[in-house]
Amino acid sequence: GPVRRMAPLLFVFGLNGLVHMVLDTVVGKIWWFAPFDMNTAWSLVTIPRRLHPWWLNHIFHWTFLFELAIIAWAVYLWLRMPAPAPARKE
Repeated sequence: GPVRRMAPLLFVFGLNGLVHMVLDTVVGKIWWFAPFDMNTAWSLVTIPRRLHPWWLNHIFHWTFLFELAIIAWAVYLWLRMPAPAPARKE
């Protein structure tokens, strides 16, 4: 039925939410135990505030290489996709 067809999409949606939070934990602050603990934010790396505007601090920090790696991987996978078959004329 329709629920069975939606299950893989819901799984991918939830998995992407989890991956997003894990990646944000690298340099962002994630409250992993919210709403039970709203006092502890988790972050693996703190980016120093040196440049203005603020986003330049993120672009010139070594952790930005993670973002570039994700983009490079996506482009690589996209380029490896087979070309769609031409439409048939009947």
